[in-house]
Amino acid sequence: MRAIITDGTGFVGSHAVCAHINAGNAVLVLDNPFAGHEINLNLQAEFVSLCISERETVPFLFDRFSPQHYATQVNIRCSVADPFFDSEVNVIDTINPLCEAVRAEAMFGFAGRVSLEEGL
Repeated sequence: MRAIITDGTGFVGSHAVCAHINAGNAVLVLDNPFAGHEINLNLQAEFVSLCISERETVPFLFDRFSPQHYATQVNIRCSVADPFFDSEVNVIDTINPLCEAVRAEAMFGFAGRVSLEEGL
């Protein structure tokens, strides 16, 4: 299997990358320079730095790999301060890879997250 992992340098995505590599799968990590943590990048995975909202780049990649989408914005304070950014990350950045998976007739793995912060 060849898998694309979005947010592959984030907490959940980096664990998914390790699980795929340990299973002998080829992995392509997609992450943007603003969200991920470079220290979490598994050096056995191929890495492409881009935002998944870049519609002109994503189709080519989805033709080669099976997508798994882990990229979400979970900071509630950020959501309240900038709801447009929050909706772009959590809605638009999910729709783009989902549409490309449908176009490429690929299975689509998705993991959503919810978090709560104290003091709101």
